[in-house]
Amino acid sequence: MSLCLCVIFFALPAQGQVTVTLDNDILALRGRGAPADYDYTHGLTVAVGRFLVGQRIYTPRLDGPEPVPGERPYAAWLFAGAQIARGDRSLALEIGWTGPAALGEPVQNGVHRLAGSQRQEGWEHQTGFEPGILLRVQEARRWDWGPARIQPAVRVALGNVRTAAAAGAHVEVGRGPGAYARVGARQEWVARDIFLDGNTFHSRSTARKLPFVSEGEAAAGFRARRWSAEYRFIARTREYRAQPRAHAYGSLVLTVAPATRP
Repeated sequence: MSLCLCVIFFALPAQGQVTVTLDNDILALRGRGAPADYDYTHGLTVAVGRFLVGQRIYTPRLDGPEPVPGERPYAAWLFAGAQIARGDRSLALEIGWTGPAALGEPVQNGVHRLAGSQRQEGWEHQTGFEPGILLRVQEARRWDWGPARIQPAVRVALGNVRTAAAAGAHVEVGRGPGAYARVGARQEWVARDIFLDGNTFHSRSTARKLPFVSEGEAAAGFRARRWSAEYRFIARTREYRAQPRAHAYGSLVLTVAPATRP
């Protein structure tokens, strides 16, 4: 499914900037041992101009045919939407659904089958079908200091999928074409998270959400005239009581601008 989304959108006429973002905990920097495959374990977003489509997958740390009390539920979110940016303000809207129709189980177990990995057994008890909406609004400021740019920002998320508010800042070095690096941190207050709280009216989730979550990010990339490629390492502190430690994942971001007409 994820590969199909990429092929479909790259085949469209280039009417705007194309950005592909792949999230996966297998991409996180780590020491020895097997990579993580739980919590926020996979995501793909493809944006063409103002329009975007994507999928996110969440799984518990302890897999089994029956849910483990206190663990987060299996859940997936399949969505389409739009995004608008005006100066220091940005707005993104996602409309989609959770449940089996979000295709979390066939995507995850399909990839596991191809990779020879163990099948995840708990998808039968995933968060049920629910139409959802998620609106994200961000206000940022930019202060340039030599080759560095400091950008504090506040962000609000509203909807039955997620309701939260966050504030933070990042510092980026290297603002022109060529290599650059960025570090940042954010503090978030979470009122609702369907991937932890479960469905709005008929939840079967036993996870106990933690209201305050901290996030750190380090990124490095390269910008050329029409394209840029970036790697991000993101770590989030515990999001629910049964979670024993912070969770980290990595992101690969590829952006291609439309060709300028002569």
